[in-house]
Amino acid sequence: MGRDILSAVAEFGREKGLFDTENIIVGLSGGPDSVALLTILTELADKTKAFPKIYAIHVNHNLRKEAKDDEALARKCCERLGVPCKIVSVDVKGYSAETGRSEEESGRILRYKAFDDYSRQLLGDDFADRSRIAVAHHKGDLAETMMMNLFRGSGLEGLVSPAAVNGRIIRPLLVLSKEEIIDFLDSRGIEYATDATNLMSDCTRNIWRNELLPAIDRVSIKPAMKALSDTYSLLATDLDFLKQMTDEIYEHIVIENTVSDFVYVRCEDLRSCHRAVGGRIMRRMWEKTFGDLVDFESLHMETVFDLIGRSGATERSLDLGRGRCAVTATGYLTFCKATDRTRAMCGVARLMGLAVSYDDLSIPLKDIKNANLPKTELHIKSLVVENIGALEYNDLSWVLPMYAGDDREILLTNGLPEAVFKRAGGNSSKKLHDLLADYKVPRSARTRVVVAVSGGEVLWIPGIGHAEGFTGTLSQKAWAADPGHPGKAERFIQVTMDYRDGTEC
Repeated sequence: MGRDILSAVAEFGREKGLFDTENIIVGLSGGPDSVALLTILTELADKTKAFPKIYAIHVNHNLRKEAKDDEALARKCCERLGVPCKIVSVDVKGYSAETGRSEEESGRILRYKAFDDYSRQLLGDDFADRSRIAVAHHKGDLAETMMMNLFRGSGLEGLVSPAAVNGRIIRPLLVLSKEEIIDFLDSRGIEYATDATNLMSDCTRNIWRNELLPAIDRVSIKPAMKALSDTYSLLATDLDFLKQMTDEIYEHIVIENTVSDFVYVRCEDLRSCHRAVGGRIMRRMWEKTFGDLVDFESLHMETVFDLIGRSGATERSLDLGRGRCAVTATGYLTFCKATDRTRAMCGVARLMGLAVSYDDLSIPLKDIKNANLPKTELHIKSLVVENIGALEYNDLSWVLPMYAGDDREILLTNGLPEAVFKRAGGNSSKKLHDLLADYKVPRSARTRVVVAVSGGEVLWIPGIGHAEGFTGTLSQKAWAADPGHPGKAERFIQVTMDYRDGTEC
């Protein structure tokens, strides 16, 4: 007598934390696997206190002549179980032709987009925190995917795929074989659709399913599916350890949310990691930047390791295809779209303590009181202070003493590489572009650095220094001790800057 299917899935779900959510949306194709999944989860919900609420979604890919029949069967299944059902129709062929992707990949992209859209429709913008998507992969899918990935030269992630939990995606049936699923449905007389193409060896997965794995069964000490399942469990344990180590190191060395969606790491820190961890950190940075791991291959990883091995102050870029690139500058690595390179390098300048504006900026200081500068992440306050004891400082502060008759216009601006800067107390002056080059500011960010100028002279470079006035208590004392003042200051203009983290520019 077979094992209790509901108990097996419930125990697997508890072990893997699959059901730790408020809502589960089941991907229902109408085939035996998804019908069994929806049936099992619905029955568990009926029997289990505080079990997530169950919904179903059927995505019609419009690829098979039986597609409408599958749609009708999915609707009938949901009616039988009393589960809310969403039917979505997508044009996989059209999307495939438009994007150049395979129909299989196009179907997956459109399917998961439909899952997210339905989740948002049901639960609002916080759907990702309140729901999971259940798909019906089982032990057979695990064995086929593992072997396909092995012969593609995959690493651990590919061999431990599909995972029981991957982001919002859960796979409660990985604990069951195909035979157990069919027996479960047949014993209850539950109707399901059969895709005849699964029996035809005209694609890679079907060849593994129908020819290669049965051949391995004939010569293996244990059944291929059992052997692969055992190996999967061993590798999954090793991968969990690597992921935990990567999580800890990533949190320690990677800088997120500094400027828009860019992510940075010091090349020196990445070089010090074991390659197994360093490569995973790269992959996570790529995913954080672009939202997926598409097109990041092992070859890319090796070329990026080579890039950071040659990194220094010089800005270097590596084309990684599809308009994406890796860039190093001033000892940092980041990934970005080629069109976003300047903005990414502005992030490095910001990490250096400078103020940056991605677009051209030219605002009279007298017009700024307390405002967010448009098209920047900067918040600036400018006020007149008559009592010097009332001054306050941060890392991006500047105080300009104003004397009688001083009515010059001061601009907060960028893009003036020929403007001249002479540091207070210094004897020589230097063009702004040359000075920023000396400070190793990334080349493409130098014209984005915000400065205060008057008449072609730079009075203040936030994060570097000033030509007039003072930026802290030490420079205030130096100013007070300087006998070269044109007279007693009537008032002080204090400017302070802060970054508005997370603000879209």
